Amino acid sequence: MTYCIDLAGFTIQGPFRQKNEDNLFLAGTFLPAAHGDSDILTVRCTASEGVWAAVFDGVGGEAQGEVASFLAADVLDEPDSLSADLNKVCLAMNRTVCEYAEQHQIRGMGTTVAALHFGEGGITGFNVGDSRCYRASSGQMERPSVDHARYAGSPQQRMLTQYVGIRESDFVIMPDTFEREYVNGDVYMLCTDGITDVIIDRRLKEILCADTTLPEKLCEIKARLESRGTPDNATVLLARIREKDL
Repeated sequence: MTYCIDLAGFTIQGPFRQKNEDNLFLAGTFLPAAHGDSDILTVRCTASEGVWAAVFDGVGGEAQGEVASFLAADVLDEPDSLSADLNKVCLAMNRTVCEYAEQHQIRGMGTTVAALHFGEGGITGFNVGDSRCYRASSGQMERPSVDHARYAGSPQQRMLTQYVGIRESDFVIMPDTFEREYVNGDVYMLCTDGITDVIIDRRLKEILCADTTLPEKLCEIKARLESRGTPDNATVLLARIREKDL
């Protein structure tokens, strides 16, 4: 069976941030380091091509988190990333960000990442930091990703225990990885904490499991963000699995 992947996503800066340090990657489409809000981006592709989808949340503020998220996204656009070796890709992201930080004498520069690879043999994914992956299938929702954070009091008060941009001499990055089979109609969501800090899992499940198009789901997410007020940059990417028409 051959499968098609429909991808759609957006990123918003939010009213309280001076810049947007998030980024997203849809099968070769991603944003420059300096950007604000994006329109809804859409891509349709075939799993046999070896397709990457990912979201990034730059950390560091003045330490150019937006550059870190851009550099990590750019790694997925390199030919070597098509191998789908998750640990190798994650390590390449980390070294790229660390080398840039060292060359420009920047401290504290980094980014989270949650990524999916759609290949011929199935779906694989990984995350580093607190950006997440969700899967909606047959009316149920699961979260394959694992947050790398310590919490102090509330979900908004947390410290990352891992992120892309940590020097290998200080810490060995250990991404959490997962595998899933293709199931026609499944919807995957990748998102930064600007989404999950505002919209609870129960609401996300309602949106992901609803019989609506990906752009309609994204419009519902954006409306909820706007009604609640978005304290942070917020980025979301959706992927729907479809059996390819012969």
